[in-house]
Amino acid sequence: LGVRFHAVDRSDTRALSRLVGAGSDLLVDLVAYTGSHVVDALPFYRDSGSIVVASSRAVYVDEGGRHINGDEPPRFPVPILETNSTLAPAAPG
Repeated sequence: LGVRFHAVDRSDTRALSRLVGAGSDLLVDLVAYTGSHVVDALPFYRDSGSIVVASSRAVYVDEGGRHINGDEPPRFPVPILETNSTLAPAAPG
């Protein structure tokens, strides 16, 4: 189907540049832990037809809206179910 998987070090922008080159039809980024990760990858996102970005670090929020990257630690129910509330998408930078 023309789909390829490539694993590269998130912090290696040269490797990312070689991988994405002049763009891609679809770029799936599954390691966007922080806003700076997204900012670092913006050039690659802009040159891609479609992108999917999933941050597995700060997805869920507790009843008070606290999350893992916040100033105050969250108080999650145990276990955390996929029906738990999630963070709203960040505004484009």
